[in-house]
Amino acid sequence: MAILFFLFALFFGSCQKYGILVRQQLVNPTYLASTHIGSPDPRQADPPRGQMVIAEWWVPRELLSDEPKLVLHLIFWNYTEKIMEFPIDRRIGYETISVLGKEFDETKGVLTYMAQIVTNEGKIFREWKHQLWVKLIQIEEEEEATTEEEEID
Repeated sequence: MAILFFLFALFFGSCQKYGILVRQQLVNPTYLASTHIGSPDPRQADPPRGQMVIAEWWVPRELLSDEPKLVLHLIFWNYTEKIMEFPIDRRIGYETISVLGKEFDETKGVLTYMAQIVTNEGKIFREWKHQLWVKLIQIEEEEEATTEEEEID
């Protein structure tokens, strides 16, 4: 009986009822269904290339009264950053952010990301960090050059 209780507690106790999940998906010719089934597709001439970041959430109904939002921080391979906010108006949902074509060429794609569900009071309900996530430290080169020129004068 004790073993059965332990297994029950282990199985149901490890399930998290609410949360956030973020993942990346590569977009290339294999992303198109026509690649796999051999159907005619005009997009095969110039297939999409890039990445998508998909953020999924499931929150309790009571949290919706706190006007939560999904805050997504993306850091790209060219060390630029993009912060986006999406209102959460339903218990279960997702947002898809695409980095395709010219934007993908300029940024070289997504390096790392962090997503948070934040209430209108600024409290973090749930958070998801990519394993390489670190806060990006920006150093302004123009300010350094100006400071060095002023010191020389």
